[in-house]
Amino acid sequence: MVFLDVIHYHIRSEGQIVKKAGSKFKLKMLGEALAWEYLRNVGIDGAKPDVHLCRFLSGSRMGNGNHTPATTKEVYDSVLELSKATKLSMTAIDNYIWSYCADGYGEVCTSETHCSICEIRQHCNYIK
Repeated sequence: MVFLDVIHYHIRSEGQIVKKAGSKFKLKMLGEALAWEYLRNVGIDGAKPDVHLCRFLSGSRMGNGNHTPATTKEVYDSVLELSKATKLSMTAIDNYIWSYCADGYGEVCTSETHCSICEIRQHCNYIK
């Protein structure tokens, strides 16, 4: 568990540790999304910056950042902020957003928007 605590500390302090080439925690042969999937599966609380979260948390949708899609750092920072405000884990927030966006699940904020059925559209940048 000490190793996981060290990784968790460095993730919180560096943010993009899983993609830094020189990082001793870089998971070789894995992109950021798969590295985060692995880290979550071994107990690290975090958000997988997949297409759904990057789209949903982009500056053109629900995010405060300047990028569309959102960067990994913007996803991480946004989910961390939501986690602190709601007292939910970052992993739970990631799952909620993914479920809201994914085909075959919520299908609300997909690549093709469905704003007319979105319950949180008043907070979205897409329709403003």
